[in-house]
Amino acid sequence: MKTTSTVREERAVGSFLAAAVGDALGWPFEGRARKSQASAHAGSTRQLAELEKWTRSGSRSQPYREPIGAGDYSDDTQLLLSTARSVLLGDGWWEHYAFVELPFWLSYERGGGGATKRAAQAWLAGKAPWESNQHRAKYFEAGGNGVAMRILPHLLEADSSKDACSIAREIVANGLSTHGHPRALVGALLHGMALWLSLQQEEMLEFGALTRAVYQGFPEWAKLTDVPTEWRRAFSDSEFRDYRVVWDKTICESMALIEIAEDALRLGPLSAGPETLHKMGALNPKTNGSGTITAAAALFLASRYAATPLQGVQVAATSIGADTDTMASMCGSILGAIHGDEWLGHFATSVQDSRYIRRIAGSLVNKQEGSNPRTEHRVTKRDCKSFEDRLGDLEVGVGIRLPDGRQSVLRNIEPMFSESAQADLCIFETEDGQTLPMKRIVRGRRAKQAPTHQPPDEILRVGIKVFVSNLVVAKEFYVGKLRLPVVKEYPSGFTVAEVISVHSTTSEAQSNLSFHQTSLPAPTPCIRVANVDSLAARLSAEGIVITTVSGHRSIKAFTILDPFGNVLEFFEAR
Repeated sequence: MKTTSTVREERAVGSFLAAAVGDALGWPFEGRARKSQASAHAGSTRQLAELEKWTRSGSRSQPYREPIGAGDYSDDTQLLLSTARSVLLGDGWWEHYAFVELPFWLSYERGGGGATKRAAQAWLAGKAPWESNQHRAKYFEAGGNGVAMRILPHLLEADSSKDACSIAREIVANGLSTHGHPRALVGALLHGMALWLSLQQEEMLEFGALTRAVYQGFPEWAKLTDVPTEWRRAFSDSEFRDYRVVWDKTICESMALIEIAEDALRLGPLSAGPETLHKMGALNPKTNGSGTITAAAALFLASRYAATPLQGVQVAATSIGADTDTMASMCGSILGAIHGDEWLGHFATSVQDSRYIRRIAGSLVNKQEGSNPRTEHRVTKRDCKSFEDRLGDLEVGVGIRLPDGRQSVLRNIEPMFSESAQADLCIFETEDGQTLPMKRIVRGRRAKQAPTHQPPDEILRVGIKVFVSNLVVAKEFYVGKLRLPVVKEYPSGFTVAEVISVHSTTSEAQSNLSFHQTSLPAPTPCIRVANVDSLAARLSAEGIVITTVSGHRSIKAFTILDPFGNVLEFFEAR
C-alpha cells in the first residue's frame, strides 16, 4: 500500500508534468502563436496522438520563423520552473524571483505575455514595475492569466501545517511581481484553491464536486491579504480603498463564473464544454486571457473531464478562440494533482525536460530547500548584454555560465529563416537539466549562401493563386479538411503548403457567389522572381506584352498571357 508521502509526490509530479504537457499541446493552437504547420488542424477540437513539430512565424519586430520541437513548452512552463527554483531557496524566494529569474527569463522567453515582459524589463533595470514611470500605468491594468499559470510550486511546497491564508499570501506576493490588477491576483487564488483541494483529496471526487467545493470556500481564500509596504506606497489611501472595491468586485465576478460552471455540470456528463467556455468568455479573443476567466475555465474542464483527464487537456488545448496553452496547462495541473501522471502515457516522457520537471516537482514536495544554487547577485542589463555579446561567437559544445548563475553547454544551433537578418536558435542545456532556447539575431546580415551565377531575374519559386468568394469556407476546406499547413496569412487570404495562395475576390458581385460556382477568376500560376523589373524589361525586349502591373509596400507584380491566353503572374516580395 502506498504511503501518504508517496501518493503526494506522485500527485505533485503528475500536476507539474500535466501542466507542461498541456502547455506543449496547446501552444501550437494559440491564436497569438502565429503558427504555420499546426494550424492545419484548426477547425474543431480534436484528439492529439502525438506532440508535433511546428514553425512559429515572426513579426515586424522579429522577422524570422522559429522552429518549435515536438513537445517544446512555452512561457507558461518556463515561469513555472522559474517560480519552482525560487521557492526551493526558502527564505528570500521572492527577491530571487524578481531580481534573478524574471530578468534572465527575457533572454530565453518563448511566447511571453506583454505584462510579464514589461515587469521583467523593469526588474532588469533595477526598479519595481509599480515604481517605474515607464511601466507603472500598464502594470496596474495587467489582469491576465500570467500569474495563475505559474503558482503551482507554492501549492506543491505547502503541507498540512500551512493554512489557506499563508498560501494565499505567497500567491499574491508572487503575482505582484508582474501584475497589479485584481483579475490577475484573484484568478491566481482561484486556481490555487482548486489545486490545493485536488492535492488534499483522499478519495475519487464525485462529478462536479471540485467546483462545488471551490464555490463554497473561495470567498475566504480570496480575501485581500497583506501586501508589501513598498507596493502599498504606490497608492494614496483613497486609491487603495478603491483598489479594495475593485478586488471585491473581482471576487463577485469570479463567483459568477464558477456558477456558470456549476450550472453546466448539473447536466452531468452531457454538459457541453464549448458552450460553457463561450458563456464564460474563454473563447472570446478580447477576454480569453483574463486571469479569472482562465482559472474558472480550467476548473470547469477539470471537473467536467475528471474521469477522462487526457480528453480534458486535449479539449482545452484545441478549443478555438481560447488561450489554449495556458488553459490546457492549468487544466492539466488540476487533473495531475488528482490522478498523478500515469494517464499522460507517452506524453509524460516526450514533453521537453520531462526528467528535470519530475526532479524539481519531487524536490518541492519533499521540501529539499537549497537544491537550487543561490545566486549572490542580481541579474543586470550589463550581465545580459555581456552574455548576448558572447552568444554571437559561441560554437556547439562550448560551456558558458548563464546570468542566473547556472553553468550550461551549447548543445545545438538551428537556423531560423529570415529575409532581413542572420537568425539562429541556440539550444543550451543547463547543469541541472533544463533546456533553454535562445535567439541569436544579427540585424542586416543574412546567413552566408553559396555564390551563384544566376541572372537578376532568377525564378525563386513557383506556386498557384486560387480565388474564392468566402475565406472562412476556403480555410475550412484547405486547412481543416485537407490539413494543408498555413505558411502565411494576410487580410486578403492565406498561403498553404508553400504552393497554394488562396485569395478573396474583391468585387461585390463576386463576393456574393457560392463557393461552388465557377464564375470566379481562374487559378493563376504565380512565379516569384529575384527582380521583377529586370524580368519585365527582358520579356518586353523579347516582344511579350506586359498586361497588368501592380504594386504596394511589400509586393510588386505584373502579368502576361502565354500563347494560348493563360494568365501568368510574376512577383517580387520585398
